[in-house]
Amino acid sequence: MPIADILNAPKEWLTDRSSRAGSPRVLASIAVLFLLATTLGGVAFLNQGASSEDRLHQGWLNLSQARLAALSATTTLRQELIGSNVSTTQALEQYDDRRTAINLDLTTIAEDLPELASSATALTEVMDSLPRGAVAESDDALHLSVIRVSRGISLLSTQSPLDRDRISADQLARDVYQLQLAGELMRITDKAKIDRPLALSVAAELTEDDPSGMWEVGQLTKWDRASAKVQRTAGAAVTSPKADLVEEAAAWGAAEAGLVGRDQSTKPDLPAAQAAASQIATTLADQGTTTVNNQVTELEQSRSNRDDLSTTLLYIAFGCTAVAVFMIAMRLRRSRIDGDNLRVAASTDRLTGLGNRSHLDAEVLLLAERSPEIVVLHIDLDHFKPVNDTYGHAVGDRVLQLTADYLTAAATDHDGIAARLGGDEFVLVLPAIDPRQIEEISTALLGQLHSFKIGQLDLAVGASIGVARGAADIGELLINADLALYQAKRTGRGQASTFKAEEAEFVTFVHETLLAGRVAVVYQPQISLRDGRCVGAEVLSRLVDRTGKLRPAQEWLGVAEWLGVTGELLEHAVTAVLEDLRRHPRFATPLWFNVAPADLIRPGGADWLLGQLGRIPIPISRLGIELTETEGITDPARLAVALQRLRSAGLGIALDDFGARNSPLGHLVDLPVTRVKLDSALIEGIGEDMPPSSWVVKAMTELAGRLNIQVMAEGVTSGAQVRLLARLGVPAAQGYLLGLPGPIDRIPMGVHLKPLMESSMSGLQAGNTGPLQQLGR
Repeated sequence: MPIADILNAPKEWLTDRSSRAGSPRVLASIAVLFLLATTLGGVAFLNQGASSEDRLHQGWLNLSQARLAALSATTTLRQELIGSNVSTTQALEQYDDRRTAINLDLTTIAEDLPELASSATALTEVMDSLPRGAVAESDDALHLSVIRVSRGISLLSTQSPLDRDRISADQLARDVYQLQLAGELMRITDKAKIDRPLALSVAAELTEDDPSGMWEVGQLTKWDRASAKVQRTAGAAVTSPKADLVEEAAAWGAAEAGLVGRDQSTKPDLPAAQAAASQIATTLADQGTTTVNNQVTELEQSRSNRDDLSTTLLYIAFGCTAVAVFMIAMRLRRSRIDGDNLRVAASTDRLTGLGNRSHLDAEVLLLAERSPEIVVLHIDLDHFKPVNDTYGHAVGDRVLQLTADYLTAAATDHDGIAARLGGDEFVLVLPAIDPRQIEEISTALLGQLHSFKIGQLDLAVGASIGVARGAADIGELLINADLALYQAKRTGRGQASTFKAEEAEFVTFVHETLLAGRVAVVYQPQISLRDGRCVGAEVLSRLVDRTGKLRPAQEWLGVAEWLGVTGELLEHAVTAVLEDLRRHPRFATPLWFNVAPADLIRPGGADWLLGQLGRIPIPISRLGIELTETEGITDPARLAVALQRLRSAGLGIALDDFGARNSPLGHLVDLPVTRVKLDSALIEGIGEDMPPSSWVVKAMTELAGRLNIQVMAEGVTSGAQVRLLARLGVPAAQGYLLGLPGPIDRIPMGVHLKPLMESSMSGLQAGNTGPLQQLGR
């Protein structure tokens, strides 16, 4: 529950808890404590030795007060060290003054109650572990020393023998220290840009007692345990924005320091978060001190009013009941999130506020009660990754939030459900409506998601939508909608596609054919444009249907990628190549295989590929791979590691479809490639008058040459393209004009380029096959 709501309406909040899942346990605890308090009050009245026990309790409460005061002093010292109002020397001198005052109180406690002398001395020694006056330590060492003092104080607070309501101040000491720890981790993490090794070592030491504690400090400000009086007192410092700021910064800091996994994609405002953490810590420490004072006063009044049995019992009963409510509300670690908030957190996407998959499943069951048939729209943003990579996660997050707003509005207008499946994938579930309405909704969403205005940026993103309808089996409908989404993307993106049963049958055919290993290969020659020699061949896979017909890759390769079986496809292709080489053992032309990046970044992907290609009886230096779908590379760093392993083994590495729309130029620098294949759409656009495509080809060729990277053009279909490519400096090419895909024994040693330069595929198809004269093997 937001802090601001608790602060503004504490009574309503506490009353509302009576209807929550955990309220029976809370009420039972209050009832038990009430009975215990009443019994203890009567026993204390009859027992003449209770006064001594009260004195000891009062001494421990005074120690609790001293510990909180010491933590407040360290918090103030940290604020002064981080700020610029006072010098380091002045800040330490002021801390010395506060420390001296606290040590005097500790001396008094030890003299009055010898049983507490060792505990008082321990607190004095912890505070004195920070040298007095100006110190010759570095800035980081001084900050670390202050946090060590706070940690020592926190550990001493766990040794208190107090229980029930009187332990609340000691529990609060741990929370104050964790807030200081959050602020310090933010500070050193921000400094990690300059000295990361130091920041990591400091972070590791700070959390050595409780490595998981940093996940907790981010939630400290989500408190639902403070009494109305505490909330009103702390309200000036503890506001909802500051609470969110500290939570995000602490979690981000822990991830950046390498202590836990990252789940924060945007760096928060660290200085503001540090200030908020210190302010909240100071407020809690001060309020805890006030609480201890009230408890001490209660003990003194209890002793002075022992003669009045009814007054004493009533006072103790009322006081313990009130403190029980306060204690239950203040127990941050044990009841940080109530049952309702836990369910909301488990079913809600934090970034967009939409429901997640578990929320979707539950809501669809309710929807099915009033609509036996439902409609599922699976929405995927087309060009979100380039926007996220180019403009940063803050802009990308805003795009996702605006997308969620559009889907929420559509769900509200049509009594449906909107959810985020993950990444840039969303789903909209609607009750049964006619197809015309579905088309209107899809068209409206495509228009809204086409572009976004974020600040001064106009971003073209776009979306594709897959639609499925049927009985309320959300699992099956999501699969069908996902298949329809794939069809929408395959046929051009930026459109909606409705699931068709025949498309599902084709997916089944592809899956079964691949699993059965009914894969054949053909070879397309790659020709030097300087002398016509065959410099290599691309291995192209074909599915063999039940009639024996070879199905070209453009019909089914996208389905294989969607099914995630490209690894199996490569293994079958290698097996088919082995069979061809068994019949032609003297074959020595370099071979290039198509490989999906996803198969390389999986664990052991590079070794798996080397194992597959190692089956081929051709030197590894005469083998290469062409990376397909380079636009969708999700983890360039991990892919670069895998490719470097392959490159070290001597394998050639090519980027396929280079120069296509949204193909990142940075891959030339990030990835250890040896060749780029210029996209056929780029080759199709070149001409004698040097249109933009020609200049792009020339520039890319020159750039690759400077990077010592080979260049090859694909999709060559005319002699004019052969002439222009040679003139633009492209050394090699492949395409139907230079050689059709065929069996291994049809790969030529070379072709005659001169007659080809006067030809075109249309002329050849008309019967003029002369220019295709090849040099035999």
